[in-house]
Amino acid sequence: MKRFWSFTLIMLSIFSVFTLASDEKPAAKETEKQIEDIRAREKAMLEELRPKVKELLDYDIELLQIALKIKVIEKYKAAIVVSYNSLTEEIKYLGKIEDQFSSDSIFNEFGTYGSEFSSDSIWNKFGNYGSPFSSQSAFNKFTTNPPRIVKNKQVIGYLTVNKFIKGGVDPDWLKSFFVYQ
Repeated sequence: MKRFWSFTLIMLSIFSVFTLASDEKPAAKETEKQIEDIRAREKAMLEELRPKVKELLDYDIELLQIALKIKVIEKYKAAIVVSYNSLTEEIKYLGKIEDQFSSDSIFNEFGTYGSEFSSDSIWNKFGNYGSPFSSQSAFNKFTTNPPRIVKNKQVIGYLTVNKFIKGGVDPDWLKSFFVYQ
């Protein structure tokens, strides 16, 4: 009798593995379809953009990287970062976009606005402006109220990892242009 139950348990285990595997196939096919759709959209987008950047394709990558660095620095250098609380209508200064040697820079890891320990820093993972959970954080993937980038009294972008915010700029990406290695 003991052998019967052992055999039965083994057979049930094998049956459940095959059942799970067969249940996963439609999900896997759906995932493959989604990947194919993403690749097709990306290919279409690149083909659409190709004529617009045709002249740039003649340049080498190093030269394009230098050109990008110049454009990014021209656009964001000396801009300030502020948080806006829509409930209290309070504007909170969070620093300036400058290189890591500027005392007010959000990239100065020893300054008020660049330190991972400062309550006024976007780099403080436990603070209002750097937590992955705070609605005012640059690092909340779902926020609708990230810190604003302001230059000449105009909002020119948002410091955020939320890819769905128009004008969103990833803080780590921006940091790569203002920190000297």
